[in-house]
Amino acid sequence: MSLLHLSLRAATRIFEAAVLLVLTVYFVLGAGLLTLRYAVLPNAQQFRPWVEQVSSQALGLPVHIGAIQTQWHGLMPQFALHDVRIDGPQGQPALQFAAVEATPSWKSLTRLTPTFDQLVIRGADLTVTRPDANHLEIGGIRIALNSSGQSDAAQQFADWLFEQDEILILDSRLTWENAAQQAPPLPLTQVNLLLRNTLLTHRAALTATPPAGFGGPIDLRASFRQPFFLRHTADFSRWKGTLYGEASNVDLAALQPQLPLTLPATTQTGRGSVRAWAQLDKAAPTAFTADLALRGVALQLAPSKTPGPLPPALPASLPPFALDTLSTRMTWAPLPGGENASLQNLQFRTAQGQSLAPVTIDWQLQQPKGGATQARLQTGALDLGTLSALAQRLPLPALWHARLAVLQPQGRVAAFTAQASWPKGVAPTGLPPSYQLQTQFADLRWNSPAGSGELTPPANPRPLIDRGKAAAKVLQLPADLPGVSGLSGTLSATQQGGKAQIQLSRGGALDLPLIYAPARLGFDTLRADLDWKRDKTGQWLVNAQRLDFANADAAGQATLSWRGAAQGMGSIDLQGQLSRADARAVWRYLPIDIPLHTRDYLRSAIAAGRAQNVEFAVKGPLEDFPFDVPAKDGSFGGTFEVSAQIEDGVLNYAPRSLLPPGQTASAATVHANAQWPELTQVNGQLRITSHSLDVRNASAQAYGARLSAVNGSLPSFNRGVLSISGKAQAPASDALRYLLDSPINRQLGGVFDHVQAQGPIALDIALKLPLDDMEAATVKGQATLQGVDVLWSRDLPRFNQVRGTVDFTHDGFRVALRAPDVLGGAVQLSGGQQPGEPLQLLASGGFSSAGLRAAQPQWMQTLGKVLQGQSTYSLRITQPRRSASPSGAAQPGASPEPTLELRSNLAGVAINLPPPLGKPADAPESLLYTRTPLPAAPSGARRNTVQIDLGGIARARYALEDPLPAAAGSGASAEDFRVLSGALAIGPQVALPQPSSGVQANVQLPLLDLDAWEAAIKPLLPDTSAQTPVVFRANSDRGLIGLLPTTAALDIGRLTLMHRVINQVVIGGNRSGDLLQANVNSRQMSGYIGWQIGSGSNPGTLSARLARLELPKSSDSDVENLLDEQPKSIPALDIVADNVDLHGHHFTRLEVQAVNRGRVDDSKVWQLTHFQLSAPGGVLSGSGAWSSVGTQLTAPGSTDSASPARRTTMQFKLDILDAGSLLATLGKPGLLKGGKGDISGNLAWLGSPLSLDFPSLDGQFNLQLGQGQFLKADPGIAKLLGVLSLQSLPRRFTLDFRDLFSSGFAFDKVDADVNVASGIATTRDFRMSGVAASVRIEGSTNLAAETQNLRVVVVPNINAGAASLAYALINPVIGLGTFLAQYIAREPLARAFTHVYDITGTWLTPIVTEASLNAPKPADATPATP
Repeated sequence: MSLLHLSLRAATRIFEAAVLLVLTVYFVLGAGLLTLRYAVLPNAQQFRPWVEQVSSQALGLPVHIGAIQTQWHGLMPQFALHDVRIDGPQGQPALQFAAVEATPSWKSLTRLTPTFDQLVIRGADLTVTRPDANHLEIGGIRIALNSSGQSDAAQQFADWLFEQDEILILDSRLTWENAAQQAPPLPLTQVNLLLRNTLLTHRAALTATPPAGFGGPIDLRASFRQPFFLRHTADFSRWKGTLYGEASNVDLAALQPQLPLTLPATTQTGRGSVRAWAQLDKAAPTAFTADLALRGVALQLAPSKTPGPLPPALPASLPPFALDTLSTRMTWAPLPGGENASLQNLQFRTAQGQSLAPVTIDWQLQQPKGGATQARLQTGALDLGTLSALAQRLPLPALWHARLAVLQPQGRVAAFTAQASWPKGVAPTGLPPSYQLQTQFADLRWNSPAGSGELTPPANPRPLIDRGKAAAKVLQLPADLPGVSGLSGTLSATQQGGKAQIQLSRGGALDLPLIYAPARLGFDTLRADLDWKRDKTGQWLVNAQRLDFANADAAGQATLSWRGAAQGMGSIDLQGQLSRADARAVWRYLPIDIPLHTRDYLRSAIAAGRAQNVEFAVKGPLEDFPFDVPAKDGSFGGTFEVSAQIEDGVLNYAPRSLLPPGQTASAATVHANAQWPELTQVNGQLRITSHSLDVRNASAQAYGARLSAVNGSLPSFNRGVLSISGKAQAPASDALRYLLDSPINRQLGGVFDHVQAQGPIALDIALKLPLDDMEAATVKGQATLQGVDVLWSRDLPRFNQVRGTVDFTHDGFRVALRAPDVLGGAVQLSGGQQPGEPLQLLASGGFSSAGLRAAQPQWMQTLGKVLQGQSTYSLRITQPRRSASPSGAAQPGASPEPTLELRSNLAGVAINLPPPLGKPADAPESLLYTRTPLPAAPSGARRNTVQIDLGGIARARYALEDPLPAAAGSGASAEDFRVLSGALAIGPQVALPQPSSGVQANVQLPLLDLDAWEAAIKPLLPDTSAQTPVVFRANSDRGLIGLLPTTAALDIGRLTLMHRVINQVVIGGNRSGDLLQANVNSRQMSGYIGWQIGSGSNPGTLSARLARLELPKSSDSDVENLLDEQPKSIPALDIVADNVDLHGHHFTRLEVQAVNRGRVDDSKVWQLTHFQLSAPGGVLSGSGAWSSVGTQLTAPGSTDSASPARRTTMQFKLDILDAGSLLATLGKPGLLKGGKGDISGNLAWLGSPLSLDFPSLDGQFNLQLGQGQFLKADPGIAKLLGVLSLQSLPRRFTLDFRDLFSSGFAFDKVDADVNVASGIATTRDFRMSGVAASVRIEGSTNLAAETQNLRVVVVPNINAGAASLAYALINPVIGLGTFLAQYIAREPLARAFTHVYDITGTWLTPIVTEASLNAPKPADATPATP
């Protein structure tokens, strides 16, 4: 049989067998299905034990079923199992289900194990426990997360679980217990789980609701694929797939302990939403992605355990990591031997308010086995300040924390890319041997690792430098790394070199704490192009071919080269130029190693200045900077040098004190701190090296003096002695001001305090100034006077055109000067002051009266008015030094006054003063004038004692106080000195008083003419217009007036005062303020006199209480001259005198009271308020006034200007007690006998009250007199009274009237009214009646010419009633003519005996003519001629 035939036959047999097998299986299955549906399922409860057994075998765990319900659905049965319980391996109940719905799968036939298309579990209550990191327990059934630790039962259960087509758990409860983290149980409700398995894939989805407050619903998903050939379906270590989880608004603090991983932080607070994907392959993660949106997060991170130096100042625990918000997408993927991670759109805001703008960070690290390590980092824009603050809360190594705490980096990195590689076998730590770096940055800031330095330079900088280096060493950073602020630029670098472009914007700064103090150097701009590379020895070379910089102090450019060294800080080569520089900032740029006193000196000394053509160089090893320590060979190991041309500088080369830290000298305030006058407009060459400072060929200004050839040198900053020398040509006033403001004047005791000078002076001066002890400064120089006018003090004359030299040092000087014209003669001045000695100056020369009058001091001008001629003198000036302080320096304050001693014999000089001081020019007279200083007043005013001795005939001593400068500046004259006390002794051998206050005079002379002294002294006083006599004007203790006595004792044989001569005068008087008091005893008066001196136009008040007063006739003119002055110059009077002798007439008492009163027109009225003159025969009293009138009067022939006329008005009353006695008192005895009455009226005239002016006399008065008798007297003596006595009538009568009148007419009554006009007295009713006759008189009399024109009617009395009749009928209204006509007509007899007389002529020789009754009335008397 052929092979094909055999093959077909075999195939037929096989097909037949197959068909048979299929039919057999089909019928078997059909029979089994029919049996199952109709025989088994209806009786399923009976098969429950068998089902439990089969299920237990399939799960590998005991299964218990309470009841079974079945139903058929299509070709598949469905089971409902109730009260299903699965026991754990130890027999404990593990899983319990109230009801399980199961749909069997036909796969069960092929797998020979129960397999379900779907298992539905409702209302399950499961507990899932994580006992450790490698296992899970589901209802006590432990499942290994890797197959190595899986038990057979657990493995069989897991395999069975993931072989079911679908498992669905609905509305169940799940409790999660993370026992590995010791977390509290987390109950989840509304748990829904869907698990779908196919042959090679497994998918699961879980949703659950956590407890309230924990967060929102939880959504977990998984999708895995397994290999085709796999022994165990649940071998997770062979699976590959994706895990996904999402939770919203989760309480992160509650979530952390539930996570199946250990985090390096403890979440304290926070909520957020998390969505994450994880790619797994064979149980290993291959990718991870998470989206985070967190808020209010607070984490506590554990510090790093990395060993290293931890400064004691760092805390042992990290501060909380607190974020207000955080959002990012995190990705991670493994790489061969490494990883790749990124943070995309990372942004957050810290609780401290710091925020990070969205940024993406990529990190890649590869460490392939057996290959080189590669690393790469790339970021977007970063805020270093925010990251630094964040990093302080991250578990970084302690060293990094220490660095961050010190450096405190801030700023922005716009882009950063770094790549690094380490060779095979080299761990990726430390600086990589190969790297590439590129970055852009802006406003970077960090501190120097050496610290912040000092704001003020320390006295010893070495401890500061050592501390800075030690601090940097702990941080493992270079100590010379500067602090930076405001740095921007770009950088690219490799392990072989690199380049950078950097700049500092306005406000940027460099901190160099080991070089400068203050350490910070601020810049307005700084730009540099840097490049660096390694040399063949491996040392770095850094170059800056162009470095531009500018700040408030300077601007310029430089080149920089730095080379590293195996040890130390390397070496530097810096060369640069400045286009501008502020000289005041020199001290700021001196290295910290420069001694503190030098730096402080420059800070206090340089107040202004510009630097031009500035060049600087720094070259040498930085370890030796600033190269100020010389080596054994004298070299300094490096170069530090600055040279500049200084312009318009202000230099306080000798400050009184170094300014406090933080203050810098300025031109506005430098003078107040200058011990020596500051130099301005300084121009010169300045050179500063590491150890010295020099100024060469400089010029400067000191006040008005221009200095040239000024050289200064500070050879060593350490020794600190500055030498300055220079020459000057200056005005003397500026040179003197320089001396006054320098220590020379103070050290010399203030000898130049009051000196004034004008003219040219040449000055050569050299100083040595120890910077740390300015009080030890020394000076040496010479001043050449080239025709200078010098005023040494206000008490000395001006020295004009002085020539000579003044050699001076810091503690003495010597002068050799000559002046051609001082006080009218040449003078030589020599002397000086030596160390520790007082000032001694000797001036010798001549003077003239003209020179004295031209001198400046007022006392010299006054002396020049008194002297006439010329003579010689010698003047010695001695002035002690000001007291010294304990340090030896002169104490501040007012300088001591010099002692002056002036001597002259006055030969050739006349003294134009009244005796006893006057002398002719040819009579020598010794003069000694001394002025000795006294202790200063409490107010600081100077005091002196002045003594004068003129030939022993006159001596004076005064204690004087000068006015304070402030008082002089406010308007007080320098001559307004104050007299503290004084004494005068005039006369041979008169003792000089010793008063403690006031001015006391002892005068004993045979003759003293005070009026002559008044005339001599008055022109010498400043106020020559004052009306008060000079002798009474000493009401001030200021100026020359104050030199007049306040107390005087005078014993004068003949005293002339106010044009009166007083003999044998003894006066004791004193002045108390404005009150002059004196007790006077002389032949003319005796008693007390007081004068209250007024002020201004008020002449004051004169009061007197006299026991005796004599006013002879010769004194009338004196009194009248006194009263002839203006009323305003007459003082008020209050005089009471007893025993008054007036013109030889004795009165018992005189009382006078008068005052000056003002009027609206500002004129004065001298008002006599009370006047009373008493005598035995009567009392005269009255009052009146003396005032100005509008008329201007001028004496005839006078060339004086007209003065206002004065008018006197008087109201008076004379009470006559005995008219005869009163006339006898007035020197007219025998004219009248008896008589009592009064005379009263008022009168007015132009002139003074005691100078009656008859031509201008006006007024009226009334006479009333009775019971008297006219006696026989000479008419020439009695004048008008003689006429009235009718003594001349008997010689004209032929009848017997002689017997009636020859002995005088006796009257009973006399009365009359008299009017006076322009000096003419007129009466019309003069009536006199007596027993013998009645007399009627009318007419007038000229009082000035003493003439009269009167008509007298005498009517004899025929009977007893005639007198009374005549008196009654005579009436002044009727008139004399009417009376006569009527009376005589009725009385013919009386007419026969009536006589009428006309009386004319003068009073001395009256002419009496008898007239008829009808004769015409006589004419008025002739007016007086003014």
